[in-house]
Amino acid sequence: MTTRVCSHCGESLDLRKVVTASSPANINCASCDSDIGVDKTHAWGFAAVGLVVAIALWLLIEKYLGYTFSVVMVAVVAWWLIAEFAYYVGLKSGVVKSTLLPQDQLTQETEEEASTPFVVPRLKNHAFVKAMDDIPQMTDEMRPISEFLFSDLWLTYAIDDGDNFIALSPALAKQHGIDLDTIKATATQNVLLYLKDIRKNEHDGFFSLSCENNMIANAVLFSPLWEQIEGEINDAVVIAIPHRDYVLYAPRNSPDAIAKLKETMQSFDYSETHALSEHLYIRDGESWAVME
Repeated sequence: MTTRVCSHCGESLDLRKVVTASSPANINCASCDSDIGVDKTHAWGFAAVGLVVAIALWLLIEKYLGYTFSVVMVAVVAWWLIAEFAYYVGLKSGVVKSTLLPQDQLTQETEEEASTPFVVPRLKNHAFVKAMDDIPQMTDEMRPISEFLFSDLWLTYAIDDGDNFIALSPALAKQHGIDLDTIKATATQNVLLYLKDIRKNEHDGFFSLSCENNMIANAVLFSPLWEQIEGEINDAVVIAIPHRDYVLYAPRNSPDAIAKLKETMQSFDYSETHALSEHLYIRDGESWAVME
Protein backbone atom coordinates (compact mmCIF):
# COMPACT_ATOMS: atom_id res chain seq x y z
CA MET A 1 0.00 0.00 0.00
CA THR A 2 1.57 3.29 -1.11
CA THR A 3 2.41 6.05 1.36
CA ARG A 4 0.12 9.07 1.31
CA VAL A 5 1.41 12.64 1.38
CA CYS A 6 0.07 16.21 1.63
CA SER A 7 -1.89 17.14 -1.50
CA HIS A 8 -0.58 20.73 -1.29
CA CYS A 9 3.17 20.35 -0.78
CA GLY A 10 3.83 16.63 -1.24
CA GLU A 11 5.45 16.23 2.18
CA SER A 12 4.88 13.18 4.37
CA LEU A 13 2.60 13.33 7.41
CA ASP A 14 4.42 14.23 10.66
CA LEU A 15 3.69 11.98 13.66
CA ARG A 16 4.11 14.95 16.02
CA LYS A 17 1.28 16.80 14.30
CA VAL A 18 -0.99 13.80 14.82
CA VAL A 19 -0.07 13.45 18.51
CA THR A 20 -0.42 17.18 19.29
CA ALA A 21 -3.57 17.82 17.20
CA SER A 22 -6.49 19.39 19.06
CA SER A 23 -8.77 16.68 17.67
CA PRO A 24 -8.38 13.60 15.43
CA ALA A 25 -10.26 15.45 12.68
CA ASN A 26 -8.15 18.63 12.88
CA ILE A 27 -4.59 17.91 11.76
CA ASN A 28 -2.26 20.26 9.86
CA CYS A 29 0.67 19.52 7.57
CA ALA A 30 4.00 20.17 9.33
CA SER A 31 5.53 21.56 6.12
CA CYS A 32 2.90 23.92 4.65
CA ASP A 33 0.48 24.09 7.61
CA SER A 34 -2.48 23.34 5.33
CA ASP A 35 -5.42 21.47 6.81
CA ILE A 36 -5.45 17.72 6.21
CA GLY A 37 -9.12 16.98 5.75
CA VAL A 38 -9.80 13.80 7.71
CA ASP A 39 -13.10 11.99 7.25
CA LYS A 40 -14.96 12.81 10.48
CA THR A 41 -16.66 9.40 10.66
CA HIS A 42 -13.30 7.67 10.52
CA ALA A 43 -11.65 10.17 12.89
CA TRP A 44 -14.23 10.08 15.65
CA GLY A 45 -14.88 6.37 15.17
CA PHE A 46 -11.19 5.70 15.72
CA ALA A 47 -11.21 8.00 18.77
CA ALA A 48 -14.26 6.24 20.23
CA VAL A 49 -12.66 2.82 19.85
CA GLY A 50 -9.48 4.13 21.48
CA LEU A 51 -11.44 5.56 24.42
CA VAL A 52 -13.40 2.33 24.95
CA VAL A 53 -10.18 0.29 24.96
CA ALA A 54 -8.55 2.75 27.40
CA ILE A 55 -11.48 2.47 29.83
CA ALA A 56 -11.48 -1.32 29.53
CA LEU A 57 -7.74 -1.38 30.14
CA TRP A 58 -8.16 0.83 33.21
CA LEU A 59 -10.84 -1.45 34.68
CA LEU A 60 -8.87 -4.59 33.90
CA ILE A 61 -5.66 -3.41 35.55
CA GLU A 62 -7.17 -1.64 38.57
CA LYS A 63 -10.31 -3.63 39.37
CA TYR A 64 -9.38 -7.14 38.35
CA LEU A 65 -5.59 -7.24 38.60
CA GLY A 66 -5.37 -4.92 41.60
CA TYR A 67 -2.50 -2.74 40.41
CA THR A 68 -1.95 0.77 41.80
CA PHE A 69 -3.14 3.98 40.13
CA SER A 70 0.37 4.82 38.89
CA VAL A 71 0.59 1.49 37.04
CA VAL A 72 -2.84 2.09 35.54
CA MET A 73 -1.76 5.55 34.28
CA VAL A 74 1.41 4.16 32.73
CA ALA A 75 -0.64 1.50 30.92
CA VAL A 76 -3.24 4.03 29.70
CA VAL A 77 -0.57 6.47 28.47
CA ALA A 78 1.22 3.62 26.71
CA TRP A 79 -2.06 2.61 25.05
CA TRP A 80 -2.71 6.23 24.03
CA LEU A 81 0.70 6.42 22.32
CA ILE A 82 0.09 3.09 20.57
CA ALA A 83 -3.36 4.31 19.42
CA GLU A 84 -1.90 7.60 18.13
CA PHE A 85 0.75 5.71 16.18
CA ALA A 86 -1.88 3.35 14.77
CA TYR A 87 -3.97 6.37 13.71
CA TYR A 88 -0.88 7.91 12.09
CA VAL A 89 -0.21 4.68 10.17
CA GLY A 90 -3.90 4.54 9.19
CA LEU A 91 -3.73 8.05 7.73
CA LYS A 92 -0.49 7.39 5.83
CA SER A 93 -1.77 4.11 4.42
CA GLY A 94 -5.22 5.41 3.47
CA VAL A 95 -7.13 3.14 5.86
CA VAL A 96 -8.34 6.34 7.53
CA LYS A 97 -9.85 8.48 4.76
CA SER A 98 -8.38 11.97 4.31
CA THR A 99 -7.23 14.44 1.66
CA LEU A 100 -3.74 12.93 1.71
CA LEU A 101 -2.88 11.55 -1.74
CA PRO A 102 -0.88 8.48 -2.73
CA GLN A 103 2.68 9.64 -3.33
CA ASP A 104 2.93 8.04 -6.77
CA GLN A 105 -0.35 9.70 -7.85
CA LEU A 106 0.85 13.14 -6.73
CA THR A 107 4.18 12.61 -8.48
CA GLN A 108 2.39 11.62 -11.71
CA GLU A 109 0.07 14.66 -11.54
CA THR A 110 3.04 16.97 -10.92
CA GLU A 111 4.94 15.50 -13.87
CA GLU A 112 1.88 15.85 -16.12
CA GLU A 113 1.46 19.51 -15.11
CA ALA A 114 5.14 20.17 -15.71
CA SER A 115 4.99 18.53 -19.14
CA THR A 116 1.87 20.41 -20.27
CA PRO A 117 3.02 23.30 -22.48
CA PHE A 118 1.86 26.82 -21.61
CA VAL A 119 0.15 28.06 -24.77
CA VAL A 120 -0.58 31.75 -25.37
CA PRO A 121 -2.19 33.69 -28.24
CA ARG A 122 -0.03 35.80 -30.56
CA LEU A 123 -1.45 38.36 -32.97
CA LYS A 124 0.06 38.43 -36.45
CA ASN A 125 -0.74 40.37 -39.60
CA HIS A 126 -1.56 39.05 -43.03
CA ALA A 127 2.07 39.42 -44.14
CA PHE A 128 3.11 36.79 -41.60
CA VAL A 129 0.49 34.32 -42.81
CA LYS A 130 1.53 34.89 -46.43
CA ALA A 131 5.21 34.47 -45.54
CA MET A 132 4.45 31.08 -43.97
CA ASP A 133 2.55 30.02 -47.08
CA ASP A 134 5.48 31.05 -49.29
CA ILE A 135 8.02 28.84 -47.51
CA PRO A 136 8.98 25.93 -49.82
CA GLN A 137 7.91 22.47 -48.66
CA MET A 138 5.71 23.98 -45.93
CA THR A 139 3.05 21.38 -45.10
CA ASP A 140 -0.25 21.85 -43.30
CA GLU A 141 1.15 19.93 -40.31
CA MET A 142 4.17 22.24 -40.09
CA ARG A 143 2.39 25.55 -40.77
CA PRO A 144 1.66 27.63 -37.62
CA ILE A 145 -1.98 27.37 -36.58
CA SER A 146 -3.80 30.58 -37.45
CA GLU A 147 -7.34 31.87 -37.68
CA PHE A 148 -8.69 35.11 -39.07
CA LEU A 149 -9.36 37.67 -36.35
CA PHE A 150 -10.45 40.90 -38.05
CA SER A 151 -9.28 43.21 -40.85
CA ASP A 152 -5.64 42.28 -41.58
CA LEU A 153 -4.98 40.57 -38.26
CA TRP A 154 -4.78 36.86 -37.50
CA LEU A 155 -4.69 34.92 -34.28
CA THR A 156 -1.87 32.40 -33.88
CA TYR A 157 -0.60 30.47 -30.88
CA ALA A 158 2.78 29.84 -29.30
CA ILE A 159 4.25 27.69 -26.56
CA ASP A 160 5.96 29.76 -23.87
CA ASP A 161 8.88 27.62 -22.69
CA GLY A 162 10.21 30.30 -20.36
CA ASP A 163 12.92 31.50 -22.75
CA ASN A 164 11.21 31.65 -26.13
CA PHE A 165 7.82 31.60 -27.82
CA ILE A 166 7.58 28.64 -30.19
CA ALA A 167 4.93 28.90 -32.90
CA LEU A 168 2.32 26.18 -32.47
CA SER A 169 1.69 23.95 -35.47
CA PRO A 170 -0.60 20.90 -35.73
CA ALA A 171 2.47 18.66 -35.58
CA LEU A 172 3.75 20.35 -32.41
CA ALA A 173 0.30 20.24 -30.84
CA LYS A 174 0.08 16.51 -31.53
CA GLN A 175 3.55 15.97 -30.08
CA HIS A 176 2.58 17.69 -26.81
CA GLY A 177 -0.97 16.34 -26.62
CA ILE A 178 -2.55 19.79 -26.97
CA ASP A 179 -6.30 19.77 -27.68
CA LEU A 180 -6.92 22.01 -30.69
CA ASP A 181 -10.66 22.10 -30.01
CA THR A 182 -10.07 24.07 -26.82
CA ILE A 183 -6.84 25.84 -27.75
CA LYS A 184 -8.38 29.31 -28.13
CA ALA A 185 -10.11 29.22 -24.75
CA THR A 186 -7.01 27.81 -23.07
CA ALA A 187 -4.59 30.30 -24.60
CA THR A 188 -6.90 33.25 -23.92
CA GLN A 189 -7.15 32.24 -20.28
CA ASN A 190 -3.38 31.75 -20.03
CA VAL A 191 -2.52 35.18 -21.40
CA LEU A 192 -4.38 36.88 -18.54
CA LEU A 193 -1.32 36.05 -16.44
CA TYR A 194 0.67 38.55 -18.53
CA LEU A 195 -2.09 41.16 -18.79
CA LYS A 196 -2.66 41.55 -15.06
CA ASP A 197 -0.10 44.39 -14.85
CA ILE A 198 -0.99 46.64 -17.78
CA ARG A 199 0.71 50.04 -17.82
CA LYS A 200 -1.20 53.07 -19.16
CA ASN A 201 0.39 56.32 -20.35
CA GLU A 202 -1.22 59.47 -21.72
CA HIS A 203 0.13 61.31 -24.78
CA ASP A 204 -1.54 64.53 -25.99
CA GLY A 205 -5.07 63.28 -25.47
CA PHE A 206 -4.62 59.65 -26.52
CA PHE A 207 -3.34 56.75 -24.43
CA SER A 208 -0.97 53.80 -24.80
CA LEU A 209 -1.07 50.42 -23.10
CA SER A 210 1.91 48.15 -22.54
CA CYS A 211 2.91 45.14 -20.44
CA GLU A 212 5.69 42.61 -20.00
CA ASN A 213 6.54 39.73 -22.35
CA ASN A 214 5.35 41.38 -25.58
CA MET A 215 1.73 40.46 -24.89
CA ILE A 216 -0.21 43.72 -24.90
CA ALA A 217 -1.66 43.24 -28.41
CA ASN A 218 -3.76 40.45 -26.91
CA ALA A 219 -5.69 43.09 -24.98
CA VAL A 220 -7.97 43.44 -28.02
CA LEU A 221 -9.33 39.96 -27.25
CA PHE A 222 -10.99 41.08 -24.02
CA SER A 223 -14.20 43.09 -24.39
CA PRO A 224 -14.59 43.65 -20.60
CA LEU A 225 -11.29 45.55 -20.57
CA TRP A 226 -12.54 47.97 -23.22
CA GLU A 227 -15.89 48.37 -21.52
CA GLN A 228 -13.97 49.41 -18.41
CA ILE A 229 -11.80 51.85 -20.37
CA GLU A 230 -14.83 53.38 -22.09
CA GLY A 231 -16.37 53.87 -18.68
CA GLU A 232 -13.23 55.65 -17.48
CA ILE A 233 -13.11 58.08 -20.42
CA ASN A 234 -16.91 58.33 -20.70
CA ASP A 235 -16.71 57.73 -24.45
CA ALA A 236 -16.32 54.97 -27.02
CA VAL A 237 -12.76 54.17 -28.07
CA VAL A 238 -10.80 54.28 -31.28
CA ILE A 239 -7.82 51.95 -31.06
CA ALA A 240 -4.65 51.19 -32.98
CA ILE A 241 -2.46 48.08 -32.84
CA PRO A 242 0.66 49.13 -34.75
CA HIS A 243 3.00 46.69 -33.02
CA ARG A 244 2.89 43.65 -30.75
CA ASP A 245 4.19 45.84 -27.90
CA TYR A 246 1.74 48.74 -28.21
CA VAL A 247 -1.99 49.27 -28.12
CA LEU A 248 -3.07 52.89 -28.52
CA TYR A 249 -6.51 54.37 -28.01
CA ALA A 250 -8.33 57.70 -28.09
CA PRO A 251 -11.86 58.90 -27.28
CA ARG A 252 -13.99 58.48 -30.37
CA ASN A 253 -15.53 61.94 -30.02
CA SER A 254 -12.19 63.75 -29.73
CA PRO A 255 -10.95 64.72 -33.22
CA ASP A 256 -7.77 66.28 -31.81
CA ALA A 257 -6.83 63.10 -29.93
CA ILE A 258 -7.55 60.96 -33.00
CA ALA A 259 -5.42 63.28 -35.13
CA LYS A 260 -2.53 62.90 -32.69
CA LEU A 261 -3.07 59.14 -32.72
CA LYS A 262 -2.88 59.04 -36.52
CA GLU A 263 0.28 61.15 -36.45
CA THR A 264 1.90 58.73 -34.00
CA MET A 265 0.86 55.77 -36.14
CA GLN A 266 2.95 57.16 -39.01
CA SER A 267 6.12 56.81 -36.92
CA PHE A 268 5.95 53.01 -36.88
CA ASP A 269 7.82 50.84 -39.38
CA TYR A 270 5.18 48.45 -40.71
CA SER A 271 7.74 46.30 -42.49
CA GLU A 272 9.30 45.42 -39.13
CA THR A 273 9.00 41.79 -37.98
CA HIS A 274 6.59 42.48 -35.14
CA ALA A 275 4.53 45.21 -36.78
CA LEU A 276 0.79 44.58 -36.89
CA SER A 277 -1.78 46.93 -38.40
CA GLU A 278 -1.84 50.44 -39.88
CA HIS A 279 -5.61 50.78 -39.38
CA LEU A 280 -7.67 52.44 -36.69
CA TYR A 281 -10.45 50.33 -35.21
CA ILE A 282 -13.76 50.81 -33.46
CA ARG A 283 -15.64 48.23 -31.44
CA ASP A 284 -17.95 45.93 -33.36
CA GLY A 285 -19.75 43.79 -30.80
CA GLU A 286 -17.18 41.39 -29.37
CA SER A 287 -14.74 42.19 -32.19
CA TRP A 288 -13.34 45.24 -34.01
CA ALA A 289 -14.00 46.93 -37.34
CA VAL A 290 -11.86 49.33 -39.37
CA MET A 291 -12.76 52.95 -38.69
CA GLU A 292 -13.82 54.57 -41.96
